[in-house]
Amino acid sequence: MATGFHIGTYRRKDLTTANERELTEYRRYHVGFIFQFYNLIPSLTARFVIWEGKDVLQVPASSLFRKGDEWEVFAVRNGKARLRRVQVGHRTGLAAEIVSGLSEGDKVIAHPDDSINDGTRVKPRK
Repeated sequence: MATGFHIGTYRRKDLTTANERELTEYRRYHVGFIFQFYNLIPSLTARFVIWEGKDVLQVPASSLFRKGDEWEVFAVRNGKARLRRVQVGHRTGLAAEIVSGLSEGDKVIAHPDDSINDGTRVKPRK
């Protein structure tokens, strides 16, 4: 046995003869206690990358809607809503990659309702 290393017992059981469930329970108890005792994880943050790419054109997911099997958006051009069919790539709950159908700089209507049609006059909210 290496100096300073002690297998010990857990619930009066020699850990060298413990089964996998008992070892998992031991680890959860002792590792969790050590982290709490020394305040090693005062807060936990995580960052998940769902997808990423270079020069990705994206729109808010709320601007997309289905028409049959196709995705569409209302783009704003000269103060009017214009219906545009788009090809959607990757999507998250908040944004969607647009593969074709829009260009950089196009403005889209987020959360379009049934009162918006192709050609409806619109103006930005302040």
